Amino acid sequence: MVETSGRFEAPEGITGALTRMAAVSRYRTIQYWSISRQRWRSLVDDASALEGPDRSARRPDFALPELGEGATFHFWLDENSPAGSVVYRARLARSTFGYTIDIENVTPIRAMLLPMVEPGQHRFHYSFEPDGATAWRYYSLMRTGPALIPLPAERRGSYVNRAVAVFRYVAGIPTDTEPPAARTD
Repeated sequence: MVETSGRFEAPEGITGALTRMAAVSRYRTIQYWSISRQRWRSLVDDASALEGPDRSARRPDFALPELGEGATFHFWLDENSPAGSVVYRARLARSTFGYTIDIENVTPIRAMLLPMVEPGQHRFHYSFEPDGATAWRYYSLMRTGPALIPLPAERRGSYVNRAVAVFRYVAGIPTDTEPPAARTD
């Protein structure tokens, strides 16, 4: 489990952050600090919005109006991590406090062709709440269910760096801004 929270200025309102989240193909531009390689790396090698849960049903990035209240949308990431190629389902909701986006894997996460994490067990929760006239509070939680192949504890810093990179991207901050959240595990 990885929890991230932050606050960012958004004079344009939440529109900018939600637009960045809807621009799935731009996820390739997100950089995170790789502890094992001691350099900035791409978070994903490839990414695409999808028409449905089929990875081959690629489409252009989502437009903000498509992500209305309760909308379900799918996207595919070829992650630069043990997860590799994964299709996700996301749902946007508006609450009395702001907005939430809940994401879960639709396809299993595999390592060396063996299923590591079953569908629905790799989840992300993002929430956005207004904090004054032009600022937003951000909260995210990443949780992975029981894995058949446990991930090493020494990789915690890598997960933290990935989560901070996503926050920076959503907030409109350059993702390779120094310093990284964790230089070592």
